[in-house]
Amino acid sequence: MRLTRNTKHFYYLRKKLFPMSTADTSPRLILVDAYALIFRAYYAFINSRMTNARGLNTSAIYGFTAALEDVIRTQKPTHIGVVFDPSGPTFRNELYPPYKANREETPEPIKVAVPWIKKVIEAWNIPILEVPGFEADDVIGTMSRLAEKKGFYTLMVTPDKDFTQLVTPRVKMLKPGRSGGEAEIIGPEEVTKRFQVDHPSQVIDILALWGDTSDNVPGAPGIGEKGAIKLISQFKSIENLYANIHLLPEKIRNILLNNKELIELSKKLVTINCSVPVEFIEPELKMTNPDIQKISEIYSELDFRSLLNRIRQNPPLTEESSARGKGRSVSVNPAQTTLFPAGNEQSLISGFAGRDSSEQDASGAVFKTINDVLHDYRLVVSERDVEQLADFLGMQKEFCFDTETTSLDTHTAELVGISVSTEPGKAWFVYTWNNEKIMEILRPVLENEKIGKIGQNMKFDL
Repeated sequence: MRLTRNTKHFYYLRKKLFPMSTADTSPRLILVDAYALIFRAYYAFINSRMTNARGLNTSAIYGFTAALEDVIRTQKPTHIGVVFDPSGPTFRNELYPPYKANREETPEPIKVAVPWIKKVIEAWNIPILEVPGFEADDVIGTMSRLAEKKGFYTLMVTPDKDFTQLVTPRVKMLKPGRSGGEAEIIGPEEVTKRFQVDHPSQVIDILALWGDTSDNVPGAPGIGEKGAIKLISQFKSIENLYANIHLLPEKIRNILLNNKELIELSKKLVTINCSVPVEFIEPELKMTNPDIQKISEIYSELDFRSLLNRIRQNPPLTEESSARGKGRSVSVNPAQTTLFPAGNEQSLISGFAGRDSSEQDASGAVFKTINDVLHDYRLVVSERDVEQLADFLGMQKEFCFDTETTSLDTHTAELVGISVSTEPGKAWFVYTWNNEKIMEILRPVLENEKIGKIGQNMKFDL
């Protein structure tokens, strides 16, 4: 195992992040599935990429870093580790050479982002775990089992459904919300309800029948998610399924009989190995204070202004230095919603809604309504989302803005909010009523003379 810290050498979590137990004082371990978060962050910004002053694509770096900070600040771990997949093949490739062979080349921006992300992790004084021949899934599975035996609560930060097989009352998943949606803590109750099983370990049998096209796991041809869930819900395991194969419809029976070896192989591929040769060394995983100076230098180079301000003004300190131990507070960020919901809500900086159509009145004149214009209009109410928006605006050459006030009288008008737009059909409304802190977050980008501001009757706005 390669365990790195400092010179020795984890998209968005925005709503409630429930602690494992608000009263329990057991040590809390966070294990981050690095590449799962990196890829999710990269694709969250795919339509509105973030770049720094030198043109470096910082989308994946920013998304990962923001997620990691949020996890640390909201979950307040006593121990933490970020787990990476190793380069080269793993034992699954030896079992089945086509495993993951169908995947496209890793996007170049992600390749460039990974060294930066490791710099960030190092500056946070967080160890990196990477074991040759084993995927991050296996390392996280092994570490979570070892930690459980030592009385830890463990939170696995990943969106990967494969991890549901590992869930116990003391080992849970934190699944980031898709497209900026709600983050979810997944425990045994959620897993058994979702997959209609008696125990999370039965998810292995469901995945073996279901297969996984993204990982090139064959599964049982012709049996999808619903079919797999129905069979395991009824028969409990693949072994018992074959023991009672005479009870199955002919079509299903033939699929199982003709693909028995393939199904057995698939089960081996989807089973997370919890016996990786790795030690659980508590002091090495202990959460320590971050190197504020080093983090500040990295954030400055990447132009992460809001993250830089936050780490300087409100650095997260360890339990010993901040005496945070009485209970575990939960940070709640108000939900950021679309002004005009259109089904698929996207992340704060990406995605469009609406439909390309128009309506006519009796005279034949064409009128465009909000439902007819391709748009992405966002309501921003939380300080965390304002910080993200400020970082995005800080990387633009120019943007439009307008103020919403209680009156047109410049002597009595009070500010309600600010609207900003970077391109046609793409805009945000920042609610600022009685919130000086939000204005302070936006002030640097609004006062930046290098970024052009476009507006109407700007004398009033200013």
